[in-house]
Amino acid sequence: MYLAGLRGATALVGINDPLRGRSPEEVASALEEARDTLAARHFLAVEADETIALDFDVARVVDTVARPRRSLFAYLVDAAATDALETGVRRVFHLRGSLAVELVADDAHERVQLVPLDGRPAIADAVLGFWAVADQPAAQDGAAAVIPQQALRRAVAIAAADGAQAAERSLLELEIGPLAARALATTLARPRRNAALLALQHSGLERHTLGIGMLEGDNGLWRLRPMPADAVELTPCSGPQLAEQIRAFVAAAS
Repeated sequence: MYLAGLRGATALVGINDPLRGRSPEEVASALEEARDTLAARHFLAVEADETIALDFDVARVVDTVARPRRSLFAYLVDAAATDALETGVRRVFHLRGSLAVELVADDAHERVQLVPLDGRPAIADAVLGFWAVADQPAAQDGAAAVIPQQALRRAVAIAAADGAQAAERSLLELEIGPLAARALATTLARPRRNAALLALQHSGLERHTLGIGMLEGDNGLWRLRPMPADAVELTPCSGPQLAEQIRAFVAAAS
């Protein structure tokens, strides 16, 4: 946060402010400690007149997280089909020009690590590794379907409580087709992981969000895509197919 403040940022997208709620004296002490620690690591230099000289490469990395052009948020829930955005583990990436940086927050020690990455392909690699996307098959005997988010959450809860057949009956009420209903119910009853990737574009005062996701069960993999009217499109998709789409999604970030 100290480095970001030097570059004119008052907050970092993706982390909580570790100084929030502290007294002015505590804030001043924490900032002084951060300055001295960074100087000892040669990230900056404190001149005789107390001005701060920041290393050029460090400044570029800090600018990427302090004033990103686009931010990507990857979420993952293991062994469940619950909403990844609400309950998942999160990783945060920022893009600015050709620079890509992962922001790793250590809330327990009130520290933030900035990890430079080798461009957009490295972000895609990190997301695919995070989600464990490999050679999984597409959801067996499945078919594409568009389902309201609320109805999908209800089917997830039914599958967890009463099993695949009950979830299938719930899905059939949506008139999505028997193939999609049965395959999806099987996935929801025996889930392996649920994941989402959001791209937030920073454009002046406006922010635009795009997304893509994954749902995996014992019977294979689905690609998730948000649709209008708070719905989601689920399409059977193999691991290699999903990897290609994730790479294209991240590459399109500008």
